[in-house]
Amino acid sequence: DITPSGSVEVTFPKQNSTNLSYDLSGLRAECTDCGVHIHEGTTCDDADEVGGHYFSVAEDPWTPDGGATYDANKKGFAKGSFTLTSGEDTYADNVDHAVVIHDQNGTRISCGILKATDINN
Repeated sequence: DITPSGSVEVTFPKQNSTNLSYDLSGLRAECTDCGVHIHEGTTCDDADEVGGHYFSVAEDPWTPDGGATYDANKKGFAKGSFTLTSGEDTYADNVDHAVVIHDQNGTRISCGILKATDINN
């Protein structure tokens, strides 16, 4: 059974930089290069409105080549982080957008909305 849960934190450590940290459980065991991405949409209620990956640079950075992946262990846990440039690299650009966790085959297995925890970011 795949029952994803956990947390994702997004920070902006420097100009033109988005850092995404994750601590996830309930994933497919040994899922490698599985995706975790910020999407265009601001809802998880309707899959069609989640939209595609959220970026404004020439090429989609939310890919394995861009480093936007997680690797789950044998028990379905994954913890880590990555940094990329999406062109949407500020707090205001990203708050209230959907974060999607994908399975090995790209299927969307979980969705959550980025919410503020510290308004000073």
